[in-house]
Amino acid sequence: MQYVGIDWAYRHARWCAISEQGELTAEATTPADEDGLLRLVARLGPDVRTCIELMSGAVSVRDRLERAGWRVEVADARRVKALAPLAAKTDKVDARLLATLAFRDLVSAVWVQSLTDFGQDDPDDLREQSREALRGYLEQLAPSVRPVSAERRFELRFDGAEWSIVGYLDIEDQSGDTVDVKIGAKHVSEARAERDPQPTVYGLACRTEGRPAGRFLFHSIRRGPIRSGERCLVVPAPRSAAQLVAMESRIAQTARQIARCVETGDWPLSSPDGWWCAPGQCRHWRDCPAGSPF
Repeated sequence: MQYVGIDWAYRHARWCAISEQGELTAEATTPADEDGLLRLVARLGPDVRTCIELMSGAVSVRDRLERAGWRVEVADARRVKALAPLAAKTDKVDARLLATLAFRDLVSAVWVQSLTDFGQDDPDDLREQSREALRGYLEQLAPSVRPVSAERRFELRFDGAEWSIVGYLDIEDQSGDTVDVKIGAKHVSEARAERDPQPTVYGLACRTEGRPAGRFLFHSIRRGPIRSGERCLVVPAPRSAAQLVAMESRIAQTARQIARCVETGDWPLSSPDGWWCAPGQCRHWRDCPAGSPF
């Protein structure tokens, strides 16, 4: 078994291979295309566990390598970046770090939907629809945003608890508003904005940091042909102090339930009618007793 880290870029990919003994055995650069992947597979063989960062192209790279017999994990790019000193931020360092994470089984994996899991939708059509939606957003809503931060990390800690909640604020505006961009076939509805936990957790973060909570705004973008209505909408999601307290209690209750499951080893199965309990949503579907066998 070899452990390989791949730092995938626009024109080239830097890779690093580590042996079962933890020794660096090879590293080089290969073209960031299908030929480059074929050369890499031919050189290293099929018995490989690899780690790549979640980035544009990660889905197709993962699918091609898995078809070659490789075991592929996709790392949370934010956590990977937090591990590497910014002063030493190079493609070579990134590839070595990813290989080390694979070797030590420390990949912060995220579930990435396969290109073959889009049902009747054509991936090329979806890409073009997304490009059109992005162009609409840049023309209609983006000029009104004056960002002071993007993807700012926050952490919620609670007295007496060993755990915390970590999140990232998409965009913080000069006005004090928090903006979260959503793209989909349908707009974010007022009903969805009202029940979505994201604005509430972000409000808790502002309260914990001692900052006045500005507005939370969904910037909703519709992809695909627009026959009626708008391409882009701003959907406010206000939250009251009582809602923040209720969310805090809900988080604490969930944490206690998880702690009991960890202590007893008894993890209840998810409700089978939940959208998340499906092969296209859960990366553990194949191994779950409530998944593929049924």
